[in-house]
Amino acid sequence: MLRKWSSRSSGRWGVSHDGTAVSIRRGLPRGLLIFLLMHRRVPVAAEVLDDRLWSGAPPADAANAVQRVISYVRRTLGQDGRELLDTRPAGYVLLVEDEVIDACRFEQLVQAAAEASIHGTADGARRAAAEAEAALKLWRDEPLSDVAQHEWAVAEIVRLTELKTQAHNLGLAALLSLNRALEAVGQARALVTEFPLQEQFHSQLVLALYRSGRQGEALAAYSTTRRLLAEELGLDPSPQLQLLERQILDQSPELDWVPPPDWVTTGGNADRIVASTGPPAAVTSLVGREKALLQLSQALDNTRSLTLTGTGGVGKSRLALELAQRETQRQVWWVELDVVNEAELVPSTVAQTLRVVSRQL
Repeated sequence: MLRKWSSRSSGRWGVSHDGTAVSIRRGLPRGLLIFLLMHRRVPVAAEVLDDRLWSGAPPADAANAVQRVISYVRRTLGQDGRELLDTRPAGYVLLVEDEVIDACRFEQLVQAAAEASIHGTADGARRAAAEAEAALKLWRDEPLSDVAQHEWAVAEIVRLTELKTQAHNLGLAALLSLNRALEAVGQARALVTEFPLQEQFHSQLVLALYRSGRQGEALAAYSTTRRLLAEELGLDPSPQLQLLERQILDQSPELDWVPPPDWVTTGGNADRIVASTGPPAAVTSLVGREKALLQLSQALDNTRSLTLTGTGGVGKSRLALELAQRETQRQVWWVELDVVNEAELVPSTVAQTLRVVSRQL
């Protein structure tokens, strides 16, 4: 099984070899390859391909047509074509591993996010946020759009779409667990537009607004949700969402953010509760930047403030993340500012992320 091939299927479909795109004709060739990808490493009889590619009504020469498509796909895949697409007594088999299919990687990342979130810790929430973000970066357009007209593709399309919803939900829940309500507001607003009938996104938006000190906007968001559900479905909000509205009206302490168990508390003249928010988990390896990392580490020993500059996309954030992850001598605090669009919000965002609270003694 070859690793240098990859397939995109959680959105706009495509195949690449060593990072170079391989053009596969639309229609039968793409349909056949996608079906075999969905049944990878399992021989598929020619009769089954006849039935699936023509949606149960194959032409008289379907067997010959499938053989021609198989030959075309093998030629298009180049010298590896016959090794990748093998013929066996039980049928045709596509020999690729799950790790080269982005839909499989997407599913694995969502599962990792779900597993990290169940710990109820700050570290688990950070990992859940990172895994969910990495999963969603693999998403492109509508899933399996080249074969969406086939009944056999419908269940997979629904499954992938549900996983996308789960990834968004896990990411938002992680942000709220980390007291990153400002960031959660922006994401939740986009999600209630994309998924208007998904109540969990409306609930997360309402809660994020409330924790951002915007009680009026939170109640307005709830009213919008109530009208939407009534107009589209003739339903009232769920009991959980109705309870959230009552708690906001009462300014219930139950809605206040509660630090996870691995949050660090320090004392002094003023009692300060600070979040031990270290850098998030990296989802890619860093190659060829050792010299730059050494220079930055040395610079940190001689300055109180260090700023990385450069054009967009050169890897400043990834370099900073690696530097933070390797730091062992100093306390590291990681504050996400990429979602802050106004300079005056920077101090409050830093304070909120660090959860700095002073109490008079």
